Amino acid sequence: MPRRWAFTCGADWTSFPDNPHIQWNGNGKYKSSDILAGRYPPTMPKYVGKEEEDVPERFRPMIDKLMSAGIIQGDGSDPTGNGDIINLTHEQVRTLVFIYRGGGFDRKLEVVGLETAV
Repeated sequence: MPRRWAFTCGADWTSFPDNPHIQWNGNGKYKSSDILAGRYPPTMPKYVGKEEEDVPERFRPMIDKLMSAGIIQGDGSDPTGNGDIINLTHEQVRTLVFIYRGGGFDRKLEVVGLETAV
């Protein structure tokens, strides 16, 4: 699924496979050499899809934690909390929850002082 949203999957890397790793690179438009040369990709575009009210209740605490850690961002409508509208499809929510449960966001959660998943 991440490939559909212009992510590169570490599982596809031949020299150093990194199964839980995904990174946005604009469908291969940006490479590591660009980053090393100071040419950074633009900010990942906001998701367009169903609003948070459609996020299944059991997943909301995880999505809320990812918002608190700055891993995903809403529309900025609630600058003091996590009441922003987040335009995520159900597939995107499932992917984020899958990565979260597998520990894929643990380093970032730890850095910002939040409890890790694994």
